[in-house]
Amino acid sequence: MDYLLNIVKNDKKFLETLKNMKIDVDSDEELSKIFFIIITFPFWLRCHDDIKNALRLIDKITNKGSFTKVLDNSMKEYHVFYIYDVDKLSDLIAEELKRLYLICKSEGKSYYENIFFRLDRKSILKLFMKISPFKQLDVIKGKLKNQLDFFEEYFNNIEKIGYFSIRMENSRYNEHIKSLHPKLIISLRVDKVHIRLEAQIDYYNINNENEEAYKKILELMKLNLLTIGYKAVEKFLEEIYEEV
Repeated sequence: MDYLLNIVKNDKKFLETLKNMKIDVDSDEELSKIFFIIITFPFWLRCHDDIKNALRLIDKITNKGSFTKVLDNSMKEYHVFYIYDVDKLSDLIAEELKRLYLICKSEGKSYYENIFFRLDRKSILKLFMKISPFKQLDVIKGKLKNQLDFFEEYFNNIEKIGYFSIRMENSRYNEHIKSLHPKLIISLRVDKVHIRLEAQIDYYNINNENEEAYKKILELMKLNLLTIGYKAVEKFLEEIYEEV
């Protein structure tokens, strides 16, 4: 997030647009909050031309160089694969869970949900990638499975949560852009507050021509997302109980 913020903070038109919306762009905290919403909520603010241009600038910078094309092709040809960094991406999910929780607390609500959360820009998701040779896929899958088993046992013994559910919802394969758009769905009740998040997290450069390899990628993707979800809930709980 800091890397992305430093890019857009140098875009004068982007900052001017936010100023006109009465947003304090001189406050790093406020700027960070609004940018978080911009990159995770596609139906708000992205319609402004200056904000679109700022996002295009991020696209241009992160896609710069011939290595990007080589990497994209290597993924499509099953030479390498990737997962999203569990620790880094779970920070964003935990932040949204906290935001929903604080809305409930500040407005006296017992339930709040966000079904529009999306991480769908390839340029931004690329910053969270962990790339490995395809022959290492089973090893990485095993490590994620161990993490997931640990989290499942850990959360079964947490008394602070009144209700907790986490699952992944599959998406149809997009042949045109070779992508998948699964949703991570988290629902939990804590401190008499029930929050629910549907987080769409896109995966790009997915080739489905090799049925066996494609099946392995789907299994890996599910493990990756569920582990990210559990880690996010763990961080969220640690933060809210630290603040109490």
